[in-house]
Amino acid sequence: MNFTTFLETFITGKTLPAKHVFIFHGASYPILFFAKFIEQIKKQYYLEVIDVVEQDFSANMSRLQTSFLGQSVFYWLKNGPELDEKKANKIVTYLQEYQGPHTVICFLQTKSKPTASTDSLVIDMDEVKVDRECFALIMRFMQPSLDAKKLNPVVKYISSRRLSISLDEVCLISQYLSVCTTVGDDFLEWLDTILFPDKALFTLSQSFFSKNISSFHAQWQNQSPVYAEAFWLSFWSEQLWRACAVIDLYEKKEFSQAKTMAFRLPFSFIQKDWKKYTIAELRSAHDFVYGMDYQLKNGGESFCFDLFYSKFFSGQFR
Repeated sequence: MNFTTFLETFITGKTLPAKHVFIFHGASYPILFFAKFIEQIKKQYYLEVIDVVEQDFSANMSRLQTSFLGQSVFYWLKNGPELDEKKANKIVTYLQEYQGPHTVICFLQTKSKPTASTDSLVIDMDEVKVDRECFALIMRFMQPSLDAKKLNPVVKYISSRRLSISLDEVCLISQYLSVCTTVGDDFLEWLDTILFPDKALFTLSQSFFSKNISSFHAQWQNQSPVYAEAFWLSFWSEQLWRACAVIDLYEKKEFSQAKTMAFRLPFSFIQKDWKKYTIAELRSAHDFVYGMDYQLKNGGESFCFDLFYSKFFSGQFR
């Protein structure tokens, strides 16, 4: 069964399909989704938890095979993603043959996809594609009473921009929507920061090194309030330090090491913009950032960032 069909069935019927084993399988574990899912299961069924990392699973097999006065229990195998391949496969083998009186739910990461049987259901989380319909479905699961006036602008925004987002990112958006009063342009623009913090920083750095002044200042105006001054000092310090190292390695024709050192630097710098700079210029800029750190820790004003950008763009560090 695919994820969308499973979730639609669960939402509509307020119950799980008539199976004894539910194996969720995938490369990454959507922790926000499963936190909500297990919370819903607890509201509808008697649920017990087995920590497959802290507890020996073999010792718990007897619990899964017997019941007290015929009572059926739902078991959640906690921390399945933390198991190594051998232990995960052992649990999969057991569950594929399980015919006990209880219902077992787990998320496991194994190289081979488990096989469904008469009493078991396998839901492949890697196949989840968050399109417009799936987005609305997940939102309905996470926030059943969410006002359409909040939801519709977000769905339209993500669809129009053709953003590729994960299951947990949808769950994260739902949490923000649950506490906001209205969804306006400010919230929609903020989604980029929520969903793609690294991308936003990457774009800012790209404008910085390419000296696209108008683009940089527009991005800086949006990004600067998101993080504290200490973060920005660390961010620019690392960017300049890595840029210096890349130029040095390029000049030495040590391209393999340069590629490693270029981690977190924008592609435009790696490909061409590095030729616009000298190590001395970037070292001077780095020294200025170091001085800013000292000033801010001793009561200095945050306008020193504006001074830094002005000096950098005007070539005063050369």
